[in-house]
Amino acid sequence: MASLPTLYRALASLHRAGVGWREALDSVGGALHEPRQRLAQGATLPQALTGHVPPLDVALLRAAEASGTYERVLEHLAQRHEEEHRARGKRRAALAYPLTVAHVSALLMPLPDLVRGDLPAAAGWALAALAPIYLFMAYSRRAPRPGRPLPARFPFTARVLEMDARALAALGALYDAGVPLREALPMAREAGTHGRVARDLARAEAFVAEGAPLAGAWTEVPDDLRVGLASAERAGSLGRECAASAERLALDADLWRQRVLGRSVPLVMLALGLLVAARVISFYAGIFRLAGL
Repeated sequence: MASLPTLYRALASLHRAGVGWREALDSVGGALHEPRQRLAQGATLPQALTGHVPPLDVALLRAAEASGTYERVLEHLAQRHEEEHRARGKRRAALAYPLTVAHVSALLMPLPDLVRGDLPAAAGWALAALAPIYLFMAYSRRAPRPGRPLPARFPFTARVLEMDARALAALGALYDAGVPLREALPMAREAGTHGRVARDLARAEAFVAEGAPLAGAWTEVPDDLRVGLASAERAGSLGRECAASAERLALDADLWRQRVLGRSVPLVMLALGLLVAARVISFYAGIFRLAGL
């Protein structure tokens, strides 16, 4: 399938030209056979793309369908994915140098032991350089389990904030578009799965079914969000408050990542420097022992 920015911009252009969705997907090409089949069976564009694009995109497309703003939303989605791609590229570029140094160290530090034929010692030095980095990366990508959500603490804070931002962005767009809450809540929850907002939205579905306001369902979100969302619901501006809160959370997540990167890179380089120093000292200590000094 074409990249999401390319797909969304193409769909926006074809929609602007009056081309139907099925014909538009045919024109775009790529691995979109199932969405084209769904459209042929009478599905809407959000329904057709479900499972092929992120849940937040599906929610925003549903809001566009309800409000008649497909072109604007498709362009917004293309821009959002481009910005996310650039942000990921910057984070990877910031980590490229320490990761390169770690791998070079893992190759060079075992050489003296390899020359002596001491394979366990050589493997130990290589693991000392790489194991902490890869263990941390695996730990930070730990997936939540049923009944055991991700804690809103390092190193998961940015992920939780990002999930909360997505859920609120979806809820705000759907609410302002006039999508019924019975439909909007599950879609917003899916957009931010495993976040605090998603867990509150799961409770909110029962509140809506009983005709009660959403305010009572906000139990896991921070106090400032809870107060703002409850007040906005009473004032009839829930959609606008959700959008503002989502933007604030997304900014907080980005700032957190920048702080973590800013602190992690020097710490990684310092740790590698100490490890190399220990390797040098152990190497010369071995030489001195052999020389009887």
